Amino acid sequence: MMIFKTDKALSLDVSRRFLPFMMAFIIFISSIILAVSGIASHMLNALGNRLTNDAIVQVLPNMNARDPRAELETTMDRVRKVLAADTGVKSFKIPTDKEEAELLRPWLGNMGATSLGIPLPRIIILNPAKNVDYDRLSIALKNISPMINIERSADFSTELKGRITSLKLVLDLMMLIIAAAAAFAIIHAVQASIVANRGAIEILRSIGAANYYIASRLSNRILLSSIAGAAIGFALSIATLYYLRSSLAGTSGALDIPTVSLEAAFVLPVVAAVFAKFISFFATMFYLRGKPS
Repeated sequence: MMIFKTDKALSLDVSRRFLPFMMAFIIFISSIILAVSGIASHMLNALGNRLTNDAIVQVLPNMNARDPRAELETTMDRVRKVLAADTGVKSFKIPTDKEEAELLRPWLGNMGATSLGIPLPRIIILNPAKNVDYDRLSIALKNISPMINIERSADFSTELKGRITSLKLVLDLMMLIIAAAAAFAIIHAVQASIVANRGAIEILRSIGAANYYIASRLSNRILLSSIAGAAIGFALSIATLYYLRSSLAGTSGALDIPTVSLEAAFVLPVVAAVFAKFISFFATMFYLRGKPS
């Protein structure tokens, strides 16, 4: 094929000493970054779909009270009455001791809340109405005890979305840095190839070879080196991504690597090869134009 055609006179291809390994590393790292970016996008979509107006009321025990456990139960009774009377609350649920033990299991193990001998915070899960006024409800609950807080899932989701968006921006910046590093490596390969083939280039130009011809042949050699490296990086990245995907799929609560991330890994080698071809061609043209025939 014409796009891969080279010239025997320009046989000193020093780029193959380092460019394939550089391109393999770039493709591998880029694939991992795309996978993480895909997970972040998947999380953002999930948060957008599941964004609700639900909230949780936390009732903290007053450890300075004479009997913190008894005071906590009294406070819970008063909170129930306030929630039941509030028109902005459709319903609410107080987890049972068994459900609370399951919630605390990651921190307390199988000891249970009662094994500690101290009262633990109680929670109430709210099912709010559309006209709920959390500010008014918070004031009413604070009048009962300053140890009562309302945590809205919407507030948590908004904060989490902001953090994930920041992560995506960092990943995009990393992709730009990687692209710049790849361009630098290709330009360095062009310089090395021109120096190594200086004699052949002078002979070709003396017999009338145009800069376009020399640049296309040199860039084709760099293209071939880039394709070799991209193939290695592609194979490593696909193996790694499928391994991670299968491992995460068998883990409870783990995030799956979206299929789009795997599909993007197939596109990366093609993009890298085209990128290498154009950068090397125009870099060669730039250097040749600066040298008189």
